[in-house]
Amino acid sequence: MKKIIIFFIAIFFVSGSPLFAVEKNSTKKEVPMKQSIQIQKKVIMKKATSIPQKATMKVVPQKQVKKIQLTKKESSSVKSVIKPAVKPFEIKSKAPAPAVIAPLVVPEKMIVTYTDSGFSPSFLSVKNGTTVTFKNESARSMWVASNPHPVHTTYSAFDEKTSVDKGGEYSFTFTKSGNWKYHNHLSPGARGEVDVTE
Repeated sequence: MKKIIIFFIAIFFVSGSPLFAVEKNSTKKEVPMKQSIQIQKKVIMKKATSIPQKATMKVVPQKQVKKIQLTKKESSSVKSVIKPAVKPFEIKSKAPAPAVIAPLVVPEKMIVTYTDSGFSPSFLSVKNGTTVTFKNESARSMWVASNPHPVHTTYSAFDEKTSVDKGGEYSFTFTKSGNWKYHNHLSPGARGEVDVTE
């Protein structure tokens, strides 16, 4: 075993290894050592690069390669043809709004009672289109008419034109705005007033 070790040491010295190279001139000693180190590095790098590395990529079958590999012209034409899918424009149909039915306007009804003491209430404020009913609850006859007595010309339509006995009634719808005074044509002292607003 000792002979083998001595043999390798002798070969190492004979080969002129830069690690054990000694020059007489101390000024030129460093130059060959540096150069030899650089040469050794290059040799090591060449050996390292020359070592084949294991392939890590998967082998693609030839059929698939034909499908995947395209020329530049083919790839550009494919890009121009293929476009992103666009969803068709969806029109959401809205159900028609239900028809708004205007409420039936029922004219307001007001009641004025005629007694032996006169009309009650004697003053009434209503809106245009209101119907006022005059009820006779007195022992006398009632004939409602607008002023002045006896011609009834202020609101000529507002005229009962006949008399009603106890239990009878007279209704009139006011269609004109204004302050309308009236009386009992058979007893002019019994008076009342209806104020009609818009």
